[in-house]
Amino acid sequence: MTSKQLRLIAIALLALAAILALLAWQVARQAGRPAPVVQASPVPSHAVVVTTRTLEAGKPIAADALRVAMLPIDPAGAHRRAEALVGRVPRVDVGANVPVLDSHLSAGLAAQVPDGERAVAVAVDEVIGVGHRVRPGDFVDVFVVLRRDSMEVADSQARLLLSRLRVLAYGGAAIDEAAHGNGVDGAGAARRDGARTAVLTVPLAQVGTLAMAQQAGRLVLALRNPDEALSPAQGAEQAATRVALRGLAGTAAHTVTQTVSPAPALAATRPPVRNVAAAAPQPGIEVIRAGRRELE
Repeated sequence: MTSKQLRLIAIALLALAAILALLAWQVARQAGRPAPVVQASPVPSHAVVVTTRTLEAGKPIAADALRVAMLPIDPAGAHRRAEALVGRVPRVDVGANVPVLDSHLSAGLAAQVPDGERAVAVAVDEVIGVGHRVRPGDFVDVFVVLRRDSMEVADSQARLLLSRLRVLAYGGAAIDEAAHGNGVDGAGAARRDGARTAVLTVPLAQVGTLAMAQQAGRLVLALRNPDEALSPAQGAEQAATRVALRGLAGTAAHTVTQTVSPAPALAATRPPVRNVAAAAPQPGIEVIRAGRRELE
């Protein structure tokens, strides 16, 4: 091999080494660059009411058994507000940390009435119903206004009758619709605006008091904070109102008794005595024997 050939081979090897060095530099440069970060799309989250413990079928739901959690799913029939489910009755057992759905709950107002209470309807208008701002699920105080329009009431007065009664329905809006969020739309407001009755849960022992108050005076509803507890003063005032209503009912009964006099008793009458005339003597012949008269 001549020197010229060796020179050509050396040049070729140098060129190949240069090419390899350039490739190695390019690879090292690419490895030093950070990999592009792929931005993950945000996962949508939804506010859903879930249980904090197991709910037993047939027992009203307590407030501490519910919480609102942000979940990536929005199940059909889920609820947004935990307070709207307080007092509802599940028809099946619901496990802990499970979304509360409509299919878990009993339907109808009867299922919303707690034990020992009754659902009672009262007449309302725009003034009685706080400008029709009352919604199903709210709590109200009931006042009775007694007017001096008869002898039974000495002075016009307004008294606290019952406190912290839950509203099951107001007009055409019911508590089931409020739980679904339908009570805040235009249709729900229209149903409340034309309301003529409100359905309240009343303790069984006070149903008669409420019915008596509706007859004796005029009821007024007052919205209250659901977290406000009943004070001893309110309890004493309610007791005094019930005593006044019972006294009013007793006065009315006494007035009726004094006004309507009993009918006079009829004197016992003896049957008329009929004098029966003696029978006329039968015709015959009078005969005298030994100084005695005989009729033959």
